[in-house]
Amino acid sequence: MATMSRARRAELQRRAQEIRLTCQRDGIAVEQIALAILDALQPEMRRLEAWRIAYGWSRPQCVADRGRGGRRHQRKRGPDATSDIDGRGGSVSAAAPAGQAG
Repeated sequence: MATMSRARRAELQRRAQEIRLTCQRDGIAVEQIALAILDALQPEMRRLEAWRIAYGWSRPQCVADRGRGGRRHQRKRGPDATSDIDGRGGSVSAAAPAGQAG
């Protein structure tokens, strides 16, 4: 992959932020925001960066989260596992019957 200039990286960040804000105003879920960012800016925008922006996280926030173990958005395993992958504190039990949140 070719080296990207600071100006180009900054432009990608601005465009991704615009997409995120527009999507948030329209009530679109984080997962769909990340896909919209990727659709508009790939191949220059990497998947992880798109997800970071979709959540509205800064780079320092991501680094700090990883420094604490980064467990907030990792899936837990087991029959009573829950997931906080949506980043809004809501969780859905993996063991709950279809259509019921835990």
